Amino acid sequence: MNKILFVCTGNSCRSPMAMFLFKKFAKENNLTIKADSAGLNVLPGDKINEKAVLSLKNFNIKRIKYYSKQLTKNLFEEASMVITMTDEQKYMLPKNKKVFSFFDIIGKDISDPFGLNQDCYNECAKQLNNSLNSIYNAYINLIKSK
Repeated sequence: MNKILFVCTGNSCRSPMAMFLFKKFAKENNLTIKADSAGLNVLPGDKINEKAVLSLKNFNIKRIKYYSKQLTKNLFEEASMVITMTDEQKYMLPKNKKVFSFFDIIGKDISDPFGLNQDCYNECAKQLNNSLNSIYNAYINLIKSK
């Protein structure tokens, strides 16, 4: 399956923002790559953080309904590529050639804005959006190497 799975801690801000931004990128570029997100330590049924929703609106993503979900073996296995927000999170996952961190792709981790002000969420969304081409290129390189 052509799917990128974005993973963070609580699945309420970073990974859902990455998922929504990548879905928009894929649609705009006529790509058949799907995107999903999950967390390592989720409160089931948590909604996406309101500050994350506001940040996504800056990128013209308006219809946002998302509930946090725990990373499962099934979600992991059905993904073609798994991307964690930090190197530390990458090492919490099974060692696998399809697992990358943002550090691997763009040379830096994506900091957690949880509990911080709106500007921090906006900056996080901006970093994620600016990395979309790099994510796509890493995905293509991974698929070619198989």
